[in-house]
Amino acid sequence: MVTVTPSMHKVHHSREQSETDSNFTSLFSFWDRICKTFNINENPHSIKLGLDDFDSEDDQNVKGLFSMPFREKKK
Repeated sequence: MVTVTPSMHKVHHSREQSETDSNFTSLFSFWDRICKTFNINENPHSIKLGLDDFDSEDDQNVKGLFSMPFREKKK
């Protein structure tokens, strides 16, 4: 496949570091193939998305999402 599909790019948003460090491109998949960052997940529905430190309800509302870039990472 030449163009990136949402399922292909979804891997990039995984909580698994090996998947996060892959599938950077958003248009043509050959860039990830050339740079050896292409990664396919056979079951994209199994990918757990997001960031481990931002699972609370306060982080998942509009106020929390908009303030996230300005807050320090939780310890």
